[in-house]
Amino acid sequence: MAGGYIRQQHERYRVMMITSTEANQSICEADLIRDLIESSGISSIQSIASAVEMDEDAVVRNIENLIQAGSLNGYLTDDKTRFFKSDVRLSDAPSIRSHSEGLIFEHPDTRSNRYAMLGGVLSIIGGLVVRAVIPLNEMIQSIGSSFVLIGMVILASGWLLLSRKASSIRQV
Repeated sequence: MAGGYIRQQHERYRVMMITSTEANQSICEADLIRDLIESSGISSIQSIASAVEMDEDAVVRNIENLIQAGSLNGYLTDDKTRFFKSDVRLSDAPSIRSHSEGLIFEHPDTRSNRYAMLGGVLSIIGGLVVRAVIPLNEMIQSIGSSFVLIGMVILASGWLLLSRKASSIRQV
């Protein structure tokens, strides 16, 4: 009878050892999961399960236990596929301004380009007037033609400068 009692105590002790070993193992697994979530920021339960080599249900149970114990702050999604931390660290990287000043429209100063175009038009008109009104000799005809050609060059350069200034403002 004494042998049966000792055997029974031995079995009870063995069961307690196994139970305490399983409890220690689950505590170690829970700590491993907590450390993995906090250090690497993995949110996928599947990724966590593959990293700690456990099945997903055990990972979910461990996470729920950690949440209830208060050692892990966050929540599981409804489908139990992701865990999101509620205590998110702010990055040391410089932040982008959150307040937008809106669109800034700059109006270019195009007066000089317009004056160049006006000078080109006046030169063309002057050259045509000289050619039409004063047809005295070929020299005056040549001077009138040169005014027309110079006026065209000035007018084209004014158009070109005006278009470049307007397009450079649009790109900014």
